Amino acid sequence: MNRAIHVLLSISFVFGLCTVSQANSAIEIEHTQLEVRISGRAYSLDALIARPSKLEAGERLPVALISHGAAGRELPGSLTLALLSGWVRSFGARGYLAVAIMRRGYGESDGPAIRGKDTCEHPEPEAYLQKQADDIAAALDAIGRRGDADSDKVLLVGHSAGGAAMLALAAREDVPVSAVLNISGGTFRYRPGEPLLPDVFEGCELYSQAMDTTFVRLAQTNHVPTLWLYAVNDPYFPPRLARRWMNLWLKSGGQGQLQILDAYQSNGHRMFIHREGQEVLWPKIDRFLKTQKFPTWNDAKFDELRRALGPRQRQKLNKFLASGTAMKAFAVPIDGKTKSYWFTDAFSLQGARAEAYEFCRQDSGQDCIVVVENFEPTGMIPGRLNRKSKSSGDE
Repeated sequence: MNRAIHVLLSISFVFGLCTVSQANSAIEIEHTQLEVRISGRAYSLDALIARPSKLEAGERLPVALISHGAAGRELPGSLTLALLSGWVRSFGARGYLAVAIMRRGYGESDGPAIRGKDTCEHPEPEAYLQKQADDIAAALDAIGRRGDADSDKVLLVGHSAGGAAMLALAAREDVPVSAVLNISGGTFRYRPGEPLLPDVFEGCELYSQAMDTTFVRLAQTNHVPTLWLYAVNDPYFPPRLARRWMNLWLKSGGQGQLQILDAYQSNGHRMFIHREGQEVLWPKIDRFLKTQKFPTWNDAKFDELRRALGPRQRQKLNKFLASGTAMKAFAVPIDGKTKSYWFTDAFSLQGARAEAYEFCRQDSGQDCIVVVENFEPTGMIPGRLNRKSKSSGDE
């Protein structure tokens, strides 16, 4: 697809999301601008916010703050909130105040994008990451002023340069952070006009050494739990590099778990921005969230439903839940214990519900019910409904 067309579609998708606010949806989504101050100057940062639609009076939600990687050889404005919308919806469906931001110069955010001015001979990756962290810190401060934000429970989620920037932010003593998800995190020096080498640090060894030093320094003041996820076929930060950085991190006082994931398509660095890649990442993330006492979906809620389903339906339900992404629905025939149907990654929960129901009805030839929406059972139990309808007919 032509890149200009792709950018236009991405922008249209984000603006479409900001109109989603349906009474029976599980989450509300808002496209907004965060008014912030960075180094004494005022900026507007492009943001997408999702949260459960129903809150108790005065209820505050844990914050999941999400940010992107660097543009590399692309124009920073070509990266949009569409890249992060799946993450926002999925965290919102788990009970978070989920906020995705575009840093300065990216998407529709004000200001020039922060580009590294250093060279292979004079590398300054830590300074670059700290400038990125300034934007994220300013966004976190703006979010903390909301009445629905629990600033004592903050999860940072970042990809590539955004992942490393989240680690830099968590190392600041004056910033309230509870945990960090670093997905394919790191940075390296781009060489304009030159093709990428299989080893992006080849011929730039001083930069590689500076990255080592950066992780050592950040770990010394970063004492929150962190999860690092990298694909085995990441062309920029391969397993040997991720393992080296994690070893330095742990030896320098940081807390962290590193997981090297199976190869993802042709480029494992991109799994963060693809829905299929997110489905690979979510099971690992959910386990980490449970360990750290952060909200995630509760498997025990589905015990009653599982008892009413057939073996094949239970297997499909487990796969549906483990995929992790939101805006989805799971339907089964009222009478029958073999078939099941689901629709995921819909524009809205209402759309997912309608698609799953219609798919089930047309394929099975029976009346159907939606038994799960996102990560919540609807309370509809197929066998129980069938028995009730028969009893009513006999009376």
